[in-house]
Amino acid sequence: MPTAQAVDPRSRLPFDPRWLLQPLQWLIDAGPIPINSFDRRFRAKEAAFIRDQLNAYIEECEKP
Repeated sequence: MPTAQAVDPRSRLPFDPRWLLQPLQWLIDAGPIPINSFDRRFRAKEAAFIRDQLNAYIEECEKP
């Protein structure tokens, strides 16, 4: 009886992570009108961190 192939843990997301890159970029580039400058910088820093982590994840998944 053949053994079951192990599932690659990089392919376990139920969606394509590239879908999140554009909304994160919108958060980074958002204007100053709705919130103060401290909150805007904090939001941009957090969104940039998540974007960078997603880019690293996507690159890892595309490796052969």
